[in-house]
Amino acid sequence: MIRIHFYIFILFFIFISFIFKGIAITSRPNKTLSTERNIIFKKIKKEYYTNKESQNAVSIGELLPRNHSQKGDIEYTAEIQSILDKHRSVIFPPYPLLVNTKGLRVSSNSNLYFEKESLLMLESSEAKSYSILNLTNVESINIYSPKLNGDRDRRLHPENKEGEWGMGISIRSSNNINIFNAFISGCWGDGIYLGAGNVAKPNSNVVIESPVLINNRRNGVSIVSASSVTINGAYISRTNGTRPGAGIDIEPNNNDDTIGQITLNDIHTANNENYGILLVLKQLVGPKRKKTSIIIKNHLDENSDTAFRVAGYTKEINKGHKTINGTIKIIDPVWRNNKKPLIFENTKKMFPLIIFQNAKVYMDETTTTNSKKYFSQLDKNIFRGQAVFN
Repeated sequence: MIRIHFYIFILFFIFISFIFKGIAITSRPNKTLSTERNIIFKKIKKEYYTNKESQNAVSIGELLPRNHSQKGDIEYTAEIQSILDKHRSVIFPPYPLLVNTKGLRVSSNSNLYFEKESLLMLESSEAKSYSILNLTNVESINIYSPKLNGDRDRRLHPENKEGEWGMGISIRSSNNINIFNAFISGCWGDGIYLGAGNVAKPNSNVVIESPVLINNRRNGVSIVSASSVTINGAYISRTNGTRPGAGIDIEPNNNDDTIGQITLNDIHTANNENYGILLVLKQLVGPKRKKTSIIIKNHLDENSDTAFRVAGYTKEINKGHKTINGTIKIIDPVWRNNKKPLIFENTKKMFPLIIFQNAKVYMDETTTTNSKKYFSQLDKNIFRGQAVFN
């Protein structure tokens, strides 16, 4: 038994180690990987377990074939999927399991529990698109402490850079989804994606608590269509490889999408290739009147190229297109050691007034820049009627 525990520890240590071998992409390298490692281990300790016995959860490890590999070197996608289809509460075993690019579909009314040493790994592939966990047109799902690793460091043809849609968790047109303490790394696209499925139905009542998203290729989180999403206590670092390269990207695809009540609390972004948080609303403008409420509190960015970007409205104004109503507030942000703390492009007043409250800018690790002076140096003509800084 001691030997088994020793091997489990070694496997987990190897997993954490290869996460940190990713390329350092930031031009602001003051935050060391050792500091990042401390943040991650602190969050890993904050496990969201409940009494699994009271949930009548079954062990996936006990239902897999006898003598199945516990090294993550043989894929068991079909076997795991069969278990998920038959049982609504399951526990993933405390060792790595390998799945293929079909990923795993999660049914409505499911509870998924991951042990501390659990790990779902995607096998090596050249797939442009995948979802390790796929939640599409489902409801009432709780996922506790999932640890997922994509294939970006194990691509069959690493020189081929096509595709950007490999997701850790994909949530589409779903309702009442709770994800606690996710640890997602190395995905070819996003750590977590929230969009519409085959019908123009937004996600609703999605809560994501304390995710850690590391070294994903496109975005840490993409919010494309959702009527209500809350993300608390996220740590998102080293997003790099293809644009946008943001920690969190709020970016609808078209006028049929919904960006409703989006609440981001205590988000920590660091060392992302392009942006800490990116707001791109131009595609939401169209013949249908849209309303949004985006509240971002206590955003901390360190060392990303740009801490916060509001992308402008680059289209010609169409008289048949309606402005977006609502509220956008960024409250108490702290932006440290960025090339550009803020990029604010011309919205042509097609978006709601964007309010920045008590923003603090640090141009290096120790020097606080007077925020009023900093923002006053930006183009006042662009900001007139589009943003205010309190």
